[in-house]
Amino acid sequence: MTSVAAWGYSARAVQSEGDDVLTALTDRERQIICLVTEGLSNKKIGRGLNVTEGTIKVHLHNIFGKLGVSNRTELAALALLQDQAQVFSRGPSSRH
Repeated sequence: MTSVAAWGYSARAVQSEGDDVLTALTDRERQIICLVTEGLSNKKIGRGLNVTEGTIKVHLHNIFGKLGVSNRTELAALALLQDQAQVFSRGPSSRH
């Protein structure tokens, strides 16, 4: 099994756990996930949220643990699989 295929299986396992995993995320973590999916660096996310790059790294570490992913690419892929606009934001997306 290739690493991409193996990760796809892992993402499905996370999805099958339902909303329990997603409700464990804080509002700030959901906000950071949205910014990661837009391709922003930790430094740019930190500037935009008026926190340090180190704070963003801590948030990402916590997010990775909660969602069972290992890196930003897996996080972005999972967010997109979960329809990030509906699942990770509070309320309707203004980007539609």
